[in-house]
Order: sequence, then structure tokens, then C-alpha cells
Amino acid sequence: MLFLVCSCQAPRTESPLEPSPYGLLVLNNGNWGGNDASLCVYSTEDKTLAANVFEAANGRRPGDLGQDMIIVGDELYIAMNGSQLIYVCDRNYTVKDELRAYSNDIQLSPRCLLYARNRVYVTYYEGYLGEIDPDTHKMRLCAVGANPEGLCYAAGKIYVANSGGALSPDFNNTLSVVDPVEFKQVSSIEVNTNPVALCADSAGKWIYILSYGNYSNIRPMLQAYDIAAATLSDCPYNDVKSLAMGPDDVLYLACGFYDDLWQVSGSLYCHDASANKPLGTFGAENFTPYYSLSVDASSGEVYVGCSDYKTNGDVYVLDSEGKILYFFDCAGLNPQKVLKLYD
Repeated sequence: MLFLVCSCQAPRTESPLEPSPYGLLVLNNGNWGGNDASLCVYSTEDKTLAANVFEAANGRRPGDLGQDMIIVGDELYIAMNGSQLIYVCDRNYTVKDELRAYSNDIQLSPRCLLYARNRVYVTYYEGYLGEIDPDTHKMRLCAVGANPEGLCYAAGKIYVANSGGALSPDFNNTLSVVDPVEFKQVSSIEVNTNPVALCADSAGKWIYILSYGNYSNIRPMLQAYDIAAATLSDCPYNDVKSLAMGPDDVLYLACGFYDDLWQVSGSLYCHDASANKPLGTFGAENFTPYYSLSVDASSGEVYVGCSDYKTNGDVYVLDSEGKILYFFDCAGLNPQKVLKLYD
């Protein structure tokens, strides 16, 4: 792939510059136990990269395993799975607060973040859903299933994917349905083995469930749950690795799964989330080694993170038609999430 876009690669600045307010914010996951997660900002104005902006702002690394991030108002929330905390940062990436959650004196490990109902929701791998008040940063917890991962909000409820990932080979196969007012689980839905990610259409009719199976005879799949009819159907895709919702209820999918070296060759597809029907392939590229997928819900730009787990990853930026616009070295290992900065 390098011959297609190598002339567009951004120069990298080891000593971070003042990050551009207009650009792309990248959370690098790092290696497990490596204490090497990082943030970088690619400026779409001058085509340069400010590396390690968290470290520059706070005089320390963010810690172990940057798992997810969202922007809520003027605050950036970063879930650090290995370090077992959530950072709340200002617009300059300076830490305002560190949120830690405990159950029976056990510190919990955050995974995925969601903003809904003027609240920030977070899954904790030890079996909990957390709700954070963005005004006070106070939190409450609700017990869900084993090893929850992705989550979404639809039809007045929070849905949580219970992977059971720590129970291998006896993975879980349920979604927890949580009443956000009373903040308790009210029901569960049986799905394919090892559900890890969820998306909902804007009308709250469909929930799309990505499950990884058991890495053996049960394959990864995408399923669609009709909330009103309470029925589940399989979608016609093989080995879905990631999904992300874009504008106009277009669901983006990266298909392709792990080889013997735990690397992925990913092809992109689009799915009409409001009508539950395939829209075909997206772009012509096969990304190797593929790592992550993010989509900007306003512009429709698609961000593909690529990583070999050993050297700095790359982020490829595609327009809404699937054309590669450019790519850049993200100055860290395993680009996990990309957010577009507007102001």
C-alpha cells in the first residue's frame, strides 16, 4: 500500500508542537504491560504531527493500554484499561481529574465509552457498567454480564455486550439491557458467542452486534437485533473485525480476521443501518496489517489504523467515497481510536 500514498506521509515532530485545534487526535493503545500508550495530533492545516501531547501537557505518560476516548463538551475522556482509570482532560490535554472505580475493594478496568442522555457510560471488564455525570464526575455502577466490551444507547435503554473474554473457551453470549433511570439490568438478549461491539441506528430500531466467536469452530459475525420485534438475524458478512457508525446511518465494517501472528488483512464494507441491508464494498484497498476502524459522524471521513505490534502504526484517512486521502505515522504503537477536532 505504501506506493499508493507515500508522498503524502506527514513529517513527525519528536518534540511536540502546540497541537492544531483543527486536526486528528489519535489514541495509541500501546503494548500490554508496556506503559506506552500515547496521544498524538495530526494537523490538517500544516500536515505535521505533534507526538506525545499528553506527556507534553502533564509531564508523564498516560500509562498502560489506551482503550477508548470520547470528547464531551470541552473535556476529553480517555479510558486506560491496564492502568485502571479514566482521565478527564481539558482542551490542552491537561488532566483535570482521574476517575477510578471499585467494587468490593477491587479496582475496575475501563474498556469502552459512550455519551448518551447527558451522561458518559463506560464498561468495566470485571462485570460492570459505569455512569459518569459530566458536570460533577460522580459515578454509579450497575452489574452486567461477564467481561463487558462495547455498548450503545437505543429506545431508552443501554445495551452492553458481555464477551466473557476472560472465560475462554467458555465465552459469554449475551447483551445486558440496562434501564438508565433506575440504572439496573432489566433483561438480557442471547446472541452469537463473544459479543464485543455494538452500534444502533439513529431511529433506535436496530442494534448491530459484532461477535468474535470462539476463535475456532464458531466464527465472527455481524447480527442485527430488531428492538420492536425482539428478533435477531445474521448479516451476510464473513469474519467482521470492527464496526463504526458514520453519518446517515451508514455502518462501516472491516472484515478479515487474525492469522497465526494475530495480524489482520481488512477489507471495508458499508451497511444501511436504518434498512438493515448491505451497501457493498467501501474503497478498493486491503489494509495490512489492519488494527482499528474509526469514522467521523459529521464529515464521513474514515480512519483505518494499521499496526504490526512492533513499530509505530499508521493511520490512513479515507474520504466518504473510499479514496485514500493521505496517511501518517502516529508516533506510537497500535492506533486504537481517531477523533476529528473541529475547534
